[in-house]
Amino acid sequence: MATYKEIGQRLRKRRLDLKLTQAEVAEKIEKSSGYYSHLENGTREMGVQTLMRISAFFCLSIDYILTGTHVDESKGGNPKIAQINFKLAHMSDDALDTLSDYIDFMNKHK
Repeated sequence: MATYKEIGQRLRKRRLDLKLTQAEVAEKIEKSSGYYSHLENGTREMGVQTLMRISAFFCLSIDYILTGTHVDESKGGNPKIAQINFKLAHMSDDALDTLSDYIDFMNKHK
C-alpha cells in the first residue's frame, strides 16, 4: 500500500497536469483548500467520499490514486477530458443544452 505522501504526489501531479490551483480542486471536491493542501503534502488521510470525488473529478481510477499502478482508460485517464469536465462544471444549463446539441450534430456529420 502506498504512503499518504505518495498519494499526495500523484494528486499534485494530476492537478499540475491540468493546470489547476489547489483552491480550484478543493472547490470541486467540496473541501477547503487547506485540507486539500494537506492531502497533497501527505499529512492528512481522506475518507472514501473524498477519494471518490477526487477520482471522479480527476478522471483517475481509485486504483491509480492509491497504488499508482492503474489508470482506468474507460474513465478518461486523458488530462484533456478532465480539463473539459472542469470547464463544463462552470457552464449554465442553457449552455450545456446548446453544447449537447452541438455534439449530437457533430456526431451525425462525422
